[in-house]
Amino acid sequence: MKRYYLLLICCLWAIAIAPVTITHAATTPFTTTECTKDAPTERTVECGTMTLPLYADGSKPGTVELPIMIVRSATATQHLPLFLLQGGPGGDTIDTFQFLVKKPHSTLPNDRDLVFFEQRGTSHAKPSLNCPEIHDQMITLLAKKVSHTEQLQLNKTAWQACRDRLSKEGIDLGAFNSQRNADDVAAIAAALKYPQIDLYGVSYGTLLAQHVVQRHPTLVRALILDSVVPMHEDVNLWYRNSGDQAIRNGFADCAANIACDHDYPDIRNEYIALVNKLNNQPLMLDLHDHVSGNTYPSLIDGDALAGFVFQMHYDEELVTYLPMLIHQISRGNYTTFTTLASFFVFEDSMSEGMQASTTCSEEVMPKASDFHLPAQSLLPIRADDVAFDVADETQWCAIAAVPHLDASVNQALQSDIPTLVYSGRYDPITPVQFGDAVLPGLPNSRHIVFARTAHGSFVSNECAGQIGVAFLDNPQRKWTELSAICDINQKAIFATSQTLRQTTFMYQLLQGAPAVMPWLYLIVAVSCLLSSIFFIRPLKMLYKIMRGIHTPPMLQQLHWAELIASISALGVVSYLTYIAVDSSLNMDGYGIIFGIPTTYTALSVLLYSLPISIFVLWYAAYRIYTAPLITTGETPTHATAPATWQTFTYASIILLSSVVLLGTLLFNGIYGGWPW
Repeated sequence: MKRYYLLLICCLWAIAIAPVTITHAATTPFTTTECTKDAPTERTVECGTMTLPLYADGSKPGTVELPIMIVRSATATQHLPLFLLQGGPGGDTIDTFQFLVKKPHSTLPNDRDLVFFEQRGTSHAKPSLNCPEIHDQMITLLAKKVSHTEQLQLNKTAWQACRDRLSKEGIDLGAFNSQRNADDVAAIAAALKYPQIDLYGVSYGTLLAQHVVQRHPTLVRALILDSVVPMHEDVNLWYRNSGDQAIRNGFADCAANIACDHDYPDIRNEYIALVNKLNNQPLMLDLHDHVSGNTYPSLIDGDALAGFVFQMHYDEELVTYLPMLIHQISRGNYTTFTTLASFFVFEDSMSEGMQASTTCSEEVMPKASDFHLPAQSLLPIRADDVAFDVADETQWCAIAAVPHLDASVNQALQSDIPTLVYSGRYDPITPVQFGDAVLPGLPNSRHIVFARTAHGSFVSNECAGQIGVAFLDNPQRKWTELSAICDINQKAIFATSQTLRQTTFMYQLLQGAPAVMPWLYLIVAVSCLLSSIFFIRPLKMLYKIMRGIHTPPMLQQLHWAELIASISALGVVSYLTYIAVDSSLNMDGYGIIFGIPTTYTALSVLLYSLPISIFVLWYAAYRIYTAPLITTGETPTHATAPATWQTFTYASIILLSSVVLLGTLLFNGIYGGWPW
């Protein structure tokens, strides 16, 4: 009889757990879809979606649909797939990582499958928790200065409107958190028939990766945590401290660099003075939204500038341009800053609802005393600044109204999985001490601090990429072997007059900015004129030589001067076109926004040959004008006078066109800096 009871209990248990298994099997097929036009073309790419249960245990009905991209290995290897987890929380994954795969000198490995998916609730997932209400509110405030009290009320109104809309759509925000995201990773791996994976996470992706390991401990073979968010730390409590330290590190490295210190002496104090000046006398600049095509007057005070500087420290390359940018603004040159600020202001890839539901389900609401502030901040921190942070996060989570997860989400991860931990000295949000904080629970881990990286070392720094790939090839490699691969202490190379010709002209041309279109039309007109003359004069010279027609030596000199000037002018235009095309195709770096790298040595030669050739042409034309037909043993005749006048006219046109082109290039800073 006991056997029957035991059999009955087993059957009931099987029925109880059956829905989980059946749900996964029935709702997670990979459905192939067409890839976007931005998908990598150098490797085989598969795109599709998966429909997953809202709750993996089937406790509540509903599903989520997640877009997925698989970039297949370029070689026939047996490596495990590398799953890549994006940060935020709420950031777009596929748009980010497909760009990083295509990027020249990409640090992502090409000898294994790369798998990335849109986390539930993000902009391209279904349902999406994106909040256009918040983005729209931000745009309406661009030209205004509001107090903390007003800002709190405006934030509350916009977020409440989004929250109410999501509720009306029947969306359960309680299902959008790190634990549910972690279950999605396991479900996707199972559906793609990957019994085990390697896992990479950046920023919030590191927190999600820790949840994956905690909930599915046998799924991950090797783990890379890049710019770590510890499970037992609240990033929001540290951002003023970590941001201050990152900015100090950048200024200190500039001061220690001979070229940077020469061009931007005392950049630290110049920055402090600039912030104070703008707080007293704000700027009103026009920022252009490249998505909508609209331009918005925007008030830029010192606090806004400090916010931009903080954001720039997310990217190690942008850090190298920061001293140049601060120096430009201090001198009243806002063109580059306006271009760059437009990207930060109008970027709208973050799903605010998903960020709220994920963050508020894990973090404990802070008090003012919980915040870690720098001992001596570069910029003053007012008491009402911290009070605003507390009030804003409190009302943010009150409106989100999501249940708090169990206590395990705030405990340090304990795992013996081989782990590589990355931190960058310029990282403003996940400081080095966060990397140290996860080490006690990960006995099989190594922490690497890169001297010149910021937020996300593995995907942006060549050395970090090389070490990461070597680690994935053999997670048991000794630290001494990994550290010998490349120099982790390499310092940043800052943009200076030795490395860059400062001008936004090329980038504005690429973007079709209205302000530079007249200059483009002028350059095209001059180039067409020079092209026609360039072809006419050599052909005419060749015709005379073949027919044996005598040309006075002075006219020959003028012809050669015309030819040299035309070649120089057209060479400059052609090479600038090459730079523009090369920059737009390669999509590698921010250099084109700030200017033209001095590594384009051919441009340097052409830029200096142009004024020299113009002078030679002017001198030759001047001699023709003063003595048009005076040559040894010859007497001017009526038959040759028109030809001489025609030659002089051609020379004048070439001379004028070349001078116009030279003036245009000078005015737009192609020669480096601003002529005034």
